Amino acid sequence: IKHLQQLLQQALNELDGLAVVAPAANAAPIEHNELLPKLATLSWLLEHDLGAAEQLLAELRAASPDHATATALNEIAAHADLFAVDAALERINALCTQLTTLG
Repeated sequence: IKHLQQLLQQALNELDGLAVVAPAANAAPIEHNELLPKLATLSWLLEHDLGAAEQLLAELRAASPDHATATALNEIAAHADLFAVDAALERINALCTQLTTLG
């Protein structure tokens, strides 16, 4: 039992040491034409590196160009937080379609 307690404490210490992803303060709004390739990168990251995906999502949310995009990015982040990768990918695709039709 003592060994298990030590392992648990070690795991808790490691979790405490993880960096919390914070959105960039005062980020300049990103243009729609810049957003599309970043969303493609986000899609790839969601499937391969959730930590990096969270960081990119935080950056995109901080630089959201409008309310509709901010709402979509918040929904994507909520799916990612729940490890609902397929739902996040579907929302990214819908956002890309929406941005493409805006021109």
